[in-house]
Amino acid sequence: VAEVAGWHQRTAGVELDGSSIRIDDANRTTQPHIFAIGDCVNGPMMAHRASFEAVRAVETIAGTRKPQSYDRAWIPRCTFSQPEIASIGLTEPQATAQGLATKSGRFFLQGSGKALCDGTPEGFVKLITDQATGQLVGAHSYSAMDIVRRWVARHKAAVVVATAAVTAIALFGFAS
Repeated sequence: VAEVAGWHQRTAGVELDGSSIRIDDANRTTQPHIFAIGDCVNGPMMAHRASFEAVRAVETIAGTRKPQSYDRAWIPRCTFSQPEIASIGLTEPQATAQGLATKSGRFFLQGSGKALCDGTPEGFVKLITDQATGQLVGAHSYSAMDIVRRWVARHKAAVVVATAAVTAIALFGFAS
């Protein structure tokens, strides 16, 4: 939880949303000349999210960008441990709570020649799709951070799960 108490929000006239600074789709606070990014606003406390928000705020100030919202579920989440843990999108319970019927598949890295050669065969990759549309709704990885990075790029291009599955098969095969 961000610590924003005592920074004179009353003097600035900026409203809080719980313990975070309230912002709009351009990271503008309730005072249109004040912007807020990163850990002091609601959302995952990740440096790459703060960087995105900073660029968005500066482009808005410069007049080169129209404000636009983004789906915070698609902010990559990661734990830089050994092995790494990463995810993007929804988990199966989250997707179900949103009324989606899901289909998922896992690939265990012990079946990857690359992982075996690298000496990192532990871990897995899991894809979660919307059963009705085939759209990728979530990707989760234990020890395969580079794969999640590729899914981020693919999601930005609005690629359906069939393409993600082809990529997974091309990289190391895929098993349910």
